[in-house]
Amino acid sequence: MEDTTQNEQAIRKGRAEIIVLFSTALTISLGIIVIYNVWEGQDNLFAQIVRTMATILAMYFTYQGSKAAKWILTALYVFGAVSIVHSNSASVFSYDNFLAYLFAFYVFFACCLRFSNNISLFLKAQGSNLKQGGTV
Repeated sequence: MEDTTQNEQAIRKGRAEIIVLFSTALTISLGIIVIYNVWEGQDNLFAQIVRTMATILAMYFTYQGSKAAKWILTALYVFGAVSIVHSNSASVFSYDNFLAYLFAFYVFFACCLRFSNNISLFLKAQGSNLKQGGTV
């Protein structure tokens, strides 16, 4: 009985963790889009909107328990972190502190999504409930 209670608590914690993680990622992404478009112009606005919508879609399917979406999202954030390391842009986003924080968040996001036991338990429960026609 105690194992079930601990498991349910871990699933609830995983749900809270993933909601905070996704909310933070979207807030940062939208903030970057706003700052970029104010300072650099709106030349890339359409691509930024499409990328944000694709991220939201991947987050939705990950939240529903899709293993493929989880791996795609993890890979995208790892790719984002690697891109920051290789970035030599002279735009407004070339500030070292900003890029260091963004790099740290991308790595944190990917590690949480991949290695958090609570998130993994939540997503596993979501996946099994989805197959049964319910939600957690």
